[in-house]
Amino acid sequence: MIVEEAGERIAVSTRIQEDGQLVYDFLWIDGPGESDYGFTLGLSTHPAGAPQPTLTDDELEQHARQFVRAFFAPDGIGPSDFPDFVAARRGDGR
Repeated sequence: MIVEEAGERIAVSTRIQEDGQLVYDFLWIDGPGESDYGFTLGLSTHPAGAPQPTLTDDELEQHARQFVRAFFAPDGIGPSDFPDFVAARRGDGR
């Protein structure tokens, strides 16, 4: 699944960890930095035999959009740690 927010694209995928827990990987396509940039979201563990908790597509989209908005917020990690990237995205050359 690809989520778009403010012109930014986040690829969302799932994988099973070694302990059997389902996790969601959010990878920013053409994001900041020299390597992959994003985050992983896992849900609380569940009792043996219980169904694995999952997120809906709407919930995954909400997490991806919130991530992008928080990154670009004035007090977000973007302006402080990636000022050149933020300036280029804004087109202001700062």
